[in-house]
Amino acid sequence: MFALPVPGSRAASRAKFRAGTLFAAAALVVAALMTAPAAQACTQAVPEQTLREMVRLINAERTARGLVPVRADPGLGALAQAHACDMARNGFFGHVGSNGRDFAHRVSTAGRRGCRMSENLAMGVRNSRAAHRAWMDSAGHRTNILNPAHVAVGLGIATPRSGRGMRWVTVFSAC
Repeated sequence: MFALPVPGSRAASRAKFRAGTLFAAAALVVAALMTAPAAQACTQAVPEQTLREMVRLINAERTARGLVPVRADPGLGALAQAHACDMARNGFFGHVGSNGRDFAHRVSTAGRRGCRMSENLAMGVRNSRAAHRAWMDSAGHRTNILNPAHVAVGLGIATPRSGRGMRWVTVFSAC
C-alpha cells in the first residue's frame, strides 16, 4: 500500500525536495543529450527562397563580368547539404569530413567523376547575403564563384543545435 505524506509535514517536504531534485537531474540529462555533437539535428533541405537568393547573388556577380549564369543543381545541393550537416552535427569546419574524406572523395562517391568542381565554405554568417559577401571578399572563394567553366551550383546550410556557427557550403560544377 502507498501512503501520501501529510501536507506541511517533514515527510512532505522531503518528498517535494526529492521530486524537485529528480526533475532538475532529468532536465540536465535532457539538455546534455540535446547539445551532444552526435545528437545535433540537421535540416535535410535548404529553403527554396534561400537557394534562389544565393543563386541570384552568384549570378549577379557572374553576369556583371560577362559570365554565363549558373543553375541550381539538386544533386550538388544534396552533396553540399550532406557536408554542411556533417560539420554542424560533428562540431567542425573544413573541407575534410568527419570521416577523414576530402572534397574529391565526396564528389567521386556522389558519382561526379571527370568534372571540374569546387567547394566554398562559410561559418557563422546568418543569411545568403552575408555568406556571399564573405566569399566575394576572399580571393579563392571569389575565383570559384567566377570560374567561367562552372555551369551549376548546389547549396547546403546547417545550424548546430547551439544555434551558433551556422555552416554554409556551395559546390560548383563545370558539367
